[in-house]
Amino acid sequence: MNAAIEWLSSQRPAMQAAVATLVDIDSNSHDKAGTDRVAQAMLGWLHAADIDAEHRADPSEGDALLARLPGAQRDAAPVLLMGHRDTVFPSGTVAQRPWRVEGDRAYGPGVSDMKSGLVLQCFVLMALRRLPPLPFPVLGLFTVEGYECETVQLKPDDLVVVYSDGVTDAANVGGDEFGRERLVEAIAGGHGTTPETLLERVLDAVRTFSRDAPQADDMTVLVLRYR
Repeated sequence: MNAAIEWLSSQRPAMQAAVATLVDIDSNSHDKAGTDRVAQAMLGWLHAADIDAEHRADPSEGDALLARLPGAQRDAAPVLLMGHRDTVFPSGTVAQRPWRVEGDRAYGPGVSDMKSGLVLQCFVLMALRRLPPLPFPVLGLFTVEGYECETVQLKPDDLVVVYSDGVTDAANVGGDEFGRERLVEAIAGGHGTTPETLLERVLDAVRTFSRDAPQADDMTVLVLRYR
């Protein structure tokens, strides 16, 4: 395993170039040509490393890029690496703000969610391919997610609540999640209040629910009043 880690540590320039390649591809969830281009770039890296991989591009059957490293034990349960190849950014975003690096930070549509993750998982597969087979298979599954869009007409003084999944996924000591229904109850109970009061009401509800349980993810809540 040390050999794989050493190889990975030497691949920073190649990994950065690979992230730049993916970031500079418009790949909105509804841009089939773009998400296919992402798949083809990844497929090229995997095939060059002699990794068994294929792109099943038919959306009706689930558009997926599949990769597999066999394990030494045929019946062993596999380890699965997963990621999505699409972004929420509309086509044309790359032309407006393409890949760039400033200091130790990289910028561009999808650079963190999740094109850098796709590159990392490809290079992990490539590193493992250089080793003798592990006891278990390692699988890669890289899909295109569907995001629904809806237009809502706001009225003056309406409040908009934006939150991260760390809010709804917050768990109590019993392992139960806070969930969307409890979030809606907390928001509804603060109807007619100020954004600041509603924000504290939501956070208090989550803290009370998950009291004594360790926080597993960041919790971000933004409350805006429409004028």
